[in-house]
Amino acid sequence: MIKPYSGCWPTMITPFTDDNKIDYRAVKNLTDWYIAKGCDGIFAVCQSSEMFFLEEQEKLDLARAVKDAAAGRVKVIASGHTADDSARQIEELGRMAETGVDAVVLVSNRLAKEDEDEDVLQKNFTEIQRQLPGAVFGMYECPYPYLRLLSTEFLRECGKSETLVFLKDVSCARAIQLDRVKAVEGMKISLFNANTATLLDSLISGYDGFNGVMANFHIDIYKWLYECAHEYTLKEQG
Repeated sequence: MIKPYSGCWPTMITPFTDDNKIDYRAVKNLTDWYIAKGCDGIFAVCQSSEMFFLEEQEKLDLARAVKDAAAGRVKVIASGHTADDSARQIEELGRMAETGVDAVVLVSNRLAKEDEDEDVLQKNFTEIQRQLPGAVFGMYECPYPYLRLLSTEFLRECGKSETLVFLKDVSCARAIQLDRVKAVEGMKISLFNANTATLLDSLISGYDGFNGVMANFHIDIYKWLYECAHEYTLKEQG
């Protein structure tokens, strides 16, 4: 079964004018280009979008611009919660949810400091869900400013939530990917691989899509690979 969040999604870059302002005409043109090349969704306001270096209003305006340009043709998700303080992060996420994006994406390394254990991450995720009851969430293992991979146990518990629909996996590790497929089997959450080298195997094993920076260059090739892997899987299943 193909999930609502699946296929090939670019990690959207942010075009700028010569005076270092977001070029919203180029944002619309780029969104149209992604869709024309076959993308199934767009991850706007992510690390590739320079989210750690944009002002909060710029992040919100960018998300709205991509959502408006997509005009319902594909799903648009966005992150942009980059603050260190938990309360400030919830404000950022709440405002991002108000832009109308299909999901707001949590950054795993923002939910706990590098020297804090996963209990802190779980506590903060639960608090975000409590304070933003109407929001739909994704999760992104962003490698900046440090990489925090989620444990299989955490993912299994979070996957039970109907509000978590997306994971951008940057583990680049087949063993971890196989464990994650088993952990969320039958759950609503979709697994997206950001790594080209392990992409085909992950799709055949049960991953739902590709969400990597290379989709900014030749997403049509990745869409072809995704469709071939899906057809192969269907044949194998009889």
